[in-house]
Amino acid sequence: METKLASIIDVFDESSVRGLILRTLAQEWPLTARKLHSKISQKKQLGYHAIYKSINQMVKEGILKKEENGYLVNIEWLEKVDSVFSRMRGQIGTKPMYIPRLSDIKQEGENHSFVFENLAEADRYRKKLQSEYLESKESKKPYVGLSYHMRSPLVYAEKSAKTTDVVSKQRIPVFLLIEGNTPVDEWCADYYRFLSLKVRTGMKGTVHNCEIMVVGDHIVQMFLPKKTNEYIDSLYGRMSHASEISIPEFYSKVFLEKSDVKIVVTKNSALAEQIRQNAISKFATDRVAVFSVLGTFVDYSLYYEIAKNLDEKGLLNTDEGKELLKLGESWKKGKIKQDTYLESYVSHYANAVKGRSTSDIEEAIKSVVDDNITNILLKNAAKLMSFACSYTDTAAITRMPLEFVKGLEPYVIFNHIIATALEAKKGVYTGKILHNLISQKAKEKAFLQWSKNRNMKGSLGFGNRSSDLGFLKHVEIPILVNPSGRMQSYAKKHKWKSYGKKEIGYLVEYVKEELRSDA
Repeated sequence: METKLASIIDVFDESSVRGLILRTLAQEWPLTARKLHSKISQKKQLGYHAIYKSINQMVKEGILKKEENGYLVNIEWLEKVDSVFSRMRGQIGTKPMYIPRLSDIKQEGENHSFVFENLAEADRYRKKLQSEYLESKESKKPYVGLSYHMRSPLVYAEKSAKTTDVVSKQRIPVFLLIEGNTPVDEWCADYYRFLSLKVRTGMKGTVHNCEIMVVGDHIVQMFLPKKTNEYIDSLYGRMSHASEISIPEFYSKVFLEKSDVKIVVTKNSALAEQIRQNAISKFATDRVAVFSVLGTFVDYSLYYEIAKNLDEKGLLNTDEGKELLKLGESWKKGKIKQDTYLESYVSHYANAVKGRSTSDIEEAIKSVVDDNITNILLKNAAKLMSFACSYTDTAAITRMPLEFVKGLEPYVIFNHIIATALEAKKGVYTGKILHNLISQKAKEKAFLQWSKNRNMKGSLGFGNRSSDLGFLKHVEIPILVNPSGRMQSYAKKHKWKSYGKKEIGYLVEYVKEELRSDA
């Protein structure tokens, strides 16, 4: 039996969700998802959705088994892992070594070289340096990574997610260039792209004799043994999907196999900046992808959740706030049409936040997005936008207020934002609307002004409502996402591409093929 995509490192991490699930089921079984949530919540505050999602993934990977009365640990998986660890015991190096932190390497031109007994040890040190940089309170320069192949999402899935969570919260730009472009590399790249990191695969000539990480003014070089690179090349080249890899075997042969892995850490600000700017330049493109955002990639419920949260925090004027909430309740109960709700929302919202601090409102909106991101972002569409961020210059043109769009960062990052804007003076909303992009005419005017001196060759546009025709008619490849019946008819008549909710996966693949062919 092979364990599919089972990150044994994360599963045995006692602080991880998966580790908590495994330890709980080791003491009592079988347990339903609800009972597991109840028991785990006594030790760590976690939402039911997070636990349920991890349980399903662990079942898929063969770690857990689902039976009629609940879940239990898969004994066959335990036997497989035990066998792997038995082989590992004689392979892990124990030689103590003093290795400095980034902050210890202070002098310009200073460098340190270390040889580790296997990739696991070397990678552990590299990740410590990475975490030190990302978690420090200093202002951050963009993080850059250059690699042969991507490995971390396979064996360090949860740790990778925690790292990218830090990146997201601190708004650190990340650029990753990968030489490989196998299906496994693409799976790993999509993992990071979905977390709003910029990743390009198939970048030949990126890595010469070592992998590189640029963290501030420091350059970290990692020299992998030739046999390790050849094994990964061969393995990735044979796989049609990442799920075909036996992760315990992969970890044992790649990370724990005894082989000297050299890391060199150098402080050289000029060279670090040169490498950083060269990597960032690989992402420069004239090609544009334009998104309408609301209803296309972000659920309409965002409007209601923001109004409700602002009211709970006391950030809405009483009368107008009540009207805004009443409007949302009517829409939720089907008493008013969606178009009526959307058209009325902005004017009520502008009056409801009149006299309020722009910074308070913006902070509250970010909090709403963080709390509801799973339900707000339409999953496959979010993958599409994250992929587009790596291959195009992205723009949002939307009826949403500007602070709503900004609140979506870092989950969705746009290079340009054309949105409804409220007037503010001295950091306080006045109640006036400067630009309202509710109509097709307003969107068209704003889009034409923005695109006037811009190269629109190969441009893509994503929308779903009639108002989106204001920009869709002016891009080279207009695409409808979850369109209404009327817009479906329009797409058919004009031979536009159109994808319903169940077809978004096909849309993602189409766009990937289109953008990669031009890269």
